[in-house]
Amino acid sequence: MQNNTLLSILEKTTSFFQEKGVPNSRLDAQYILSHCLNMTRMDLYLHFDRPLLETELQTCREMVKRRAKREPLQYILGKTHFRDLTLKTDSRALIPRPETEELVGLALACLSDSPEIETPRILDLGTGSGAIACALQQEQAGAKVQSCDINPLSVQLALENWSSHFPHICPDIRVSNLFSAYSPTDQWHLIISNPPYIGLKEKAELQPEVLNYEPEMALFGGQEGWEFPATLLREAYPHLYSGGHIILEMGYNQAEVLRRECEKYGYKKITLTQDLSGKTRFLDAQK
Repeated sequence: MQNNTLLSILEKTTSFFQEKGVPNSRLDAQYILSHCLNMTRMDLYLHFDRPLLETELQTCREMVKRRAKREPLQYILGKTHFRDLTLKTDSRALIPRPETEELVGLALACLSDSPEIETPRILDLGTGSGAIACALQQEQAGAKVQSCDINPLSVQLALENWSSHFPHICPDIRVSNLFSAYSPTDQWHLIISNPPYIGLKEKAELQPEVLNYEPEMALFGGQEGWEFPATLLREAYPHLYSGGHIILEMGYNQAEVLRRECEKYGYKKITLTQDLSGKTRFLDAQK
């Protein structure tokens, strides 16, 4: 039984992941073990001598095999943390990133600058798992949050996440190609999006976790990557109230081209913001 102690399995899993080129090998091994054993990562250190039951080993083996094939850890565990939320995650939608948490923070700061709007109307376009919409609904008191995605599978996942966090609030989550599911007269105070912005020319540079598992339609914004965000900026303009904002995430090298697109479409105030790594990652354009 000594070979099946928690510490032994952790060391073997870490070594196996390293052989397979899995980033953060020991950390991922810890996450899988703590998930299988229903422990916190800290608990693992307190039970290193604990032998694993055969049923526990089998559950771990299946997850380890999946991670060794470079399937994202969040899909294997079926959940991820986003701001103050725990969200269901699977291959129906992109995995929420830390940068997108920053995007939500910028949106909240923007809304706080307009306290006269008691019930801000917000649209999360390209909602994916529903991370942005759920975070804004939780953190922006009184907001009316709507969301949409072109992928029906993503919409279903977003509905599941919304319903688990806000069972008392009827969701408005639609299948929509840009604004196709809305009236031409529908307008919002804030449109927010983490759109597809990776260039097809960058495809070969992506990690296997991204390229082989996450939905392509949520990744690629055109040959250069900025084409879809530019289309979104154009299509969003008539759907903003006067003084309304569109805030989106973008590629680190797309700031200037998207700034020019904003000027072309008539936005009057354009703000570019860096992410925590110092890359220009966010655009805020005001009508």
